[in-house]
Amino acid sequence: MKKTAIMYGAGNIGRGFIAQLFYMSGYETVFIDIDDNIINLINQKKSYPLYITSFDRYNICEINNVSAINANNEQAFTELFLTSDLLATAVGVNVLPKIVDNLVMGLKYRWKNGNFNPFNVLICENLVDSDQYLAKLICEKLTDEEISILNKTVGFIQTSVSRMVPSTPKDILQINPLIICVEPYHILPVDKDRFKGEIPMIYGMKPYSSFDFYIKRKLFMHNMAHSVCAYLGYIYKYEYIWQAVEDPQINKVVLGALEQSAAALSRQFDIPMDELKTYYEDLIERFKNKLLRDTVKRVGRDPIRKLASNDRLIGACLMCYNNNILPLYISIGIAAALLFNDSSDPAAVEIYTTVNEIGVKNTLEFYSGVELSDKLILLINKIYNALRMNISLDKILELYK
Repeated sequence: MKKTAIMYGAGNIGRGFIAQLFYMSGYETVFIDIDDNIINLINQKKSYPLYITSFDRYNICEINNVSAINANNEQAFTELFLTSDLLATAVGVNVLPKIVDNLVMGLKYRWKNGNFNPFNVLICENLVDSDQYLAKLICEKLTDEEISILNKTVGFIQTSVSRMVPSTPKDILQINPLIICVEPYHILPVDKDRFKGEIPMIYGMKPYSSFDFYIKRKLFMHNMAHSVCAYLGYIYKYEYIWQAVEDPQINKVVLGALEQSAAALSRQFDIPMDELKTYYEDLIERFKNKLLRDTVKRVGRDPIRKLASNDRLIGACLMCYNNNILPLYISIGIAAALLFNDSSDPAAVEIYTTVNEIGVKNTLEFYSGVELSDKLILLINKIYNALRMNISLDKILELYK
């Protein structure tokens, strides 16, 4: 029996991760996007290559059974909702509100035509409580009767997207503009308790209960450490993540940040520290993947979002502090984020300009939306000034550890 999955977003995560899992599970995948160039290429070829890094070479995996629809094609889009029971989003946190009208339109069309079977939405975005966030946005556009149907039939599923999928290098895009370069890691933890009906069998998808731990492990360990590496890499004038993480001083800070976040998670969720150590040691090795050619500018972009109270840097910092751990190493990453002055990133320029105008304390509290303790502000401010004065990371650790 034909199975169709809707993949909202034909970018790096959509094509480079989720669609592969759908394909390997026997689904036909229909991408929804607004990039006509990508849409036309997908429809012409009906497949695309995935370049999976393997030490010093790529293993090529062809992803077949794919097609694409422009998000503005209302008829084609809504008709998909009649025959599909599974949808994934990978559009970015900032774009998520912009696709809500389409999702509402599709769901209403489905119900209007008598399909009240379970419909599950995998939310592949870096956002704590993304299920509640998306459900709330959709409910604001429904009647009470429609909300009742939604609650009975639609599952909003948090996921933890840990595969690293950077921008494809230009020389590889010249071979085929649809190529996506990815790391081998392909596990997708999902919130087991939010599905409606039977949980679909999808390759690489691992359902877990008590999902709060898994989403925070991803955000406050993986994403946090990735960002710390990027911002310090920028200060030390590295181009790639692998170069930054192989710098002994940066490696020490990134590892320290991971250890502190792991200790906080261990206390908060009663998870054995050995289990978390295995997780972060593997992360460090994955960051060293040279073939990915992941840049510090890509990983560091949009520091405004990364400094939000529930995001990777401030969120991890507060989690540590609330568990009686002084987050020295994470604070170094936060201070470095304030010095990320990439002229091609408007958010970076805004942060850099703002901190010079109103100072560290006011900048962090304005963009995070929370009032940090005087102890944390003092620590971050001292580290920020030390980094501006080009004091080495080893010396900063010696001064403030």
